[in-house]
Amino acid sequence: MAGIYIHIPFCDKACHYCDFHFSTTFSAYRNDLIEALLAELKLRECEVDDTIQSIYFGGGTPSVLTLEEWKKFFTYFKERGYLRSALEVTVEVNPDHLDKVYLKGLKDLGVNRLSVGVQSFHNEVLTKMNRSHDSEKALKGLNTAKEVGFDNITLDLIYGVPFQSTEQLNENLDIIESLSIPHISAYQLTIEENTVFGSWKKQGKLLELEDEDCLSQFKLVRNRLIEMGYQHYEVSNFAKPGSKAVHNSSYWNQVKYIGIGPGAHSFQKGDASQSSFRHWNIANNKQYIKSIQSSVLPTEQEELGLKDQFNEAILLGLRQLDTGINIEEMETVFPVYWKSIQDDLKLFLSQKDLKLDDNRIKLSEKGVFVIDYITSELFVL
Repeated sequence: MAGIYIHIPFCDKACHYCDFHFSTTFSAYRNDLIEALLAELKLRECEVDDTIQSIYFGGGTPSVLTLEEWKKFFTYFKERGYLRSALEVTVEVNPDHLDKVYLKGLKDLGVNRLSVGVQSFHNEVLTKMNRSHDSEKALKGLNTAKEVGFDNITLDLIYGVPFQSTEQLNENLDIIESLSIPHISAYQLTIEENTVFGSWKKQGKLLELEDEDCLSQFKLVRNRLIEMGYQHYEVSNFAKPGSKAVHNSSYWNQVKYIGIGPGAHSFQKGDASQSSFRHWNIANNKQYIKSIQSSVLPTEQEELGLKDQFNEAILLGLRQLDTGINIEEMETVFPVYWKSIQDDLKLFLSQKDLKLDDNRIKLSEKGVFVIDYITSELFVL
């Protein structure tokens, strides 16, 4: 089993680009929701069928929790023995929450990895995003985390931002190089409909960058990070040796995981004779609490048939640049669908968008930049 994801749907403020499930007005039911998360963990213990590889707290902003609140979760994990097997215990944190006492408390409890939502080191960019930190807090927080002893840190960086210049992006990369952060997640800004940025876009107040400009910035990020010694191992992720994300790699490899909390997703993989299933909890905090208090899981389910499993295997396989798609596995599990895309595969191989490496099909250096087109052509409709 891959691990456990726990969604903390609390935030100090709403970032203008974020469409994840969260609330900034949670004080009245804060304790009830935390108790509901613990109760759901207990309700779903029967689903933990083998060794836990990772525990991941995402959000929202998990670092709004106090150390006393964190102790409740880690007491539970220790009682169940989950921390003995977990290679990675990650907490997503905002830079302005990274003070020494708090970080030491997390480390003492058992957290061994931090995911820090920096996004940019330019204050004017952070202000327009409505982030709660500034550049000074980000730098201070990251350095404090290293001083406390966190040597497994991932930093989130956003590119393709209309109000962030290529020069500023380059400066962000200069700072990253000076910090020696072991893992970087670099995401292109997507303007979602139900966000402030989405509203601004409708009103003509915010124009997305042209595709060519976004591609140019992605190439810049990729080239700079590779020059710094990072391995580009997944389309949006870069790691120094020994620092690949255990939890996220399990997602990409379609290993079973459990999602706890409102809006959280779970996945159970089938095989050639069985469907896979994706489950998700209701994305409403108060309804989630009410349901869990009645010992009822507020879960919906989607069955993924063989065709859906095949398409996901294509997408997730190609996104993993170092491992790619295992040909023998595809021939065994999806013989009919795999046979149906052979002409397309041959074309992409001849065009050098894909490459053959040790009985695996991988993106080439050229193909990295057109992955969306490649996968759309290989999908079975």
